[in-house]
Amino acid sequence: VKRIGEIAGVDQLLRYQERLDRDGTLAPTRGMFVATKIKPQARVYAESRGIECIEIDLEEQHAANMQVTRHAVERGTDISDHAILLPAELSLKFVLTDTPIDGEPQPGRAIRGYLQLEALQREMVLADVVTGLKVYDNMFLQNIGTVLSVETQHYLEVTAHFVRVNVVDSQTSMASSTGRSERGRQSTSATKQAEQDKPKVTSALKALKDGLGKLVGG
Repeated sequence: VKRIGEIAGVDQLLRYQERLDRDGTLAPTRGMFVATKIKPQARVYAESRGIECIEIDLEEQHAANMQVTRHAVERGTDISDHAILLPAELSLKFVLTDTPIDGEPQPGRAIRGYLQLEALQREMVLADVVTGLKVYDNMFLQNIGTVLSVETQHYLEVTAHFVRVNVVDSQTSMASSTGRSERGRQSTSATKQAEQDKPKVTSALKALKDGLGKLVGG
């Protein structure tokens, strides 16, 4: 799996196949050259050696949105009172394969990786997600999906959508009332950003680094 498919990548795949085919329990192997873009010369070379070429989209979509009032605002008013920063959202498109870039084939690895993500979603825990742009904390896996077929059972194209959860602690402070009011004490509340005791997975996607992190780096 490469970002840009070149002849050098095809040669690397052929060397892996040659080594694997020495094991009678694995031979004959079938090579698949996967990249976001495969150069024409590399495609011709790969197909001449019986290697299947597959182009896929690997991308990150980042979104930061603000909800702003639709009503008129008096001149001089603090505009921050009329706008709300919405939770950050992140959409990922990536591939899980049975063959790590620097390792031996592991049948069922792609499916196991997908099931790990499903488990993360079911457990309803927050995760830190490391992307090429920035690191997101307190992210909740809202949606995940893939398509499985006979042709794609050894690699899965996965889409995942994360939404950031604003985690806060509420604190109550007591203040004495002033003036002629007999109301006694009134309570005021303030919030601050803090970590709660809710379970959290640190760098959850790093558990799938062979299928994700190394794919981005490859």
